[in-house]
Amino acid sequence: MTRYTRQALLLGTAAAAMLAIGAHVARAQTVVTGGGSSLAGPTYSVQFNDFTHSGVTYSYYQSGSGAAQSAFILNQSSLFTGSAPTGVAVDFAASDATLSTAQINSFQSSYGYPLIQLPTFATPITIPFNLTAQGKTTIGSEKLSNAQLCGIFSGKITDWNAVDPNIPAGTTIQVQYRADGSGTSFLLTQHLTAVCNSSNSSFTGTLAATTTFTNLFSPGGVPSNFTGQTGSGGVEAGINSTPNSLGYLSPDYTQEAPVHRGNSAYPVVALVNGFEPSVANTKLAIGNSSVPTNPANQAQWVPAVPNPGSGYPIVGFTTWEVSSCYSDPNVAAGVVAFLTQLYNGGGSSNSSVVSAEAQNGFATVSGASTNAAPTAGSLAAAIISTFLSGTGSLAINNSSCPTTGGR
Repeated sequence: MTRYTRQALLLGTAAAAMLAIGAHVARAQTVVTGGGSSLAGPTYSVQFNDFTHSGVTYSYYQSGSGAAQSAFILNQSSLFTGSAPTGVAVDFAASDATLSTAQINSFQSSYGYPLIQLPTFATPITIPFNLTAQGKTTIGSEKLSNAQLCGIFSGKITDWNAVDPNIPAGTTIQVQYRADGSGTSFLLTQHLTAVCNSSNSSFTGTLAATTTFTNLFSPGGVPSNFTGQTGSGGVEAGINSTPNSLGYLSPDYTQEAPVHRGNSAYPVVALVNGFEPSVANTKLAIGNSSVPTNPANQAQWVPAVPNPGSGYPIVGFTTWEVSSCYSDPNVAAGVVAFLTQLYNGGGSSNSSVVSAEAQNGFATVSGASTNAAPTAGSLAAAIISTFLSGTGSLAINNSSCPTTGGR
């Protein structure tokens, strides 16, 4: 699919009314189109609203990580759900699950140039709960261990009394999970894969990180006390409306996010292994992520932290998948400008774009800062120098891109 030039009026930040028009017709505004992660959706909404780059607006469709990966690799905007347009190029995907080697190779084979996969910020996967009837209404009023997580999410433990003797026996744990393709599920199951075993869980098959939570139970299906929900908003609503429930969410859908702290419309979260899923404890868990030894290997740019040695234990990265070649230089410039801001907030009128991450409970990529240039030698600095500046062989729209343009 080639890029269509478009005129668009951005409605808020999550949806746009879009008109595909002829490729040589002039337009007043360039629209950078993408979507995916519901985990990151609220943060991107704030960032796209605050970010300014001349002549560019950003359109984001919250469709879940699984749909986003397919939409980007196949370049089919119709795979985004909701009000997503059809027949327009997919400029980026946002995902909390890293692409497989097969997906990376498929893109290269289909288009003749590589995709670029970059971490945008780090996230904890919180364990929110609804024990209002038991008087547990503050962050950390429930505490869980890795072993208890394995028991609960495998169905081995179904009674709250088994993890908290202060709760009456017979109080069933109502587990809320993501039924759609979800990067949030990927990061949770990545951790469960690292810490669960036959003694602390009832999983029967070989565990592997997956965007589809129910894959953990194939072929038998999820336990009877589990309820599937669509999107992060669905899990949040399920927890809020279901007494004695527990689930998994990014911090921006809970009271863990500073912007929601103390707001009873959002669920409270448990400590895991004694750690709150705070920004500080997320940074402690991810540490100083190293620069890839092979920059051309896209799988190396997103650090995997399935079971960190310190800090909050369930962490990972939200990523952007972008093309290395764009036929529209304005789209390429819009992609580069936004990503550069995430890693180099120093001295920019767009510095609120980076601060929105912390307000929603996320941590910056190692070396990035709200008000300063990235630390020399850091992952953030390496991302800028490798992909976002100059004309190196891995930079976006570098000299090796086809003369007729890319996506």
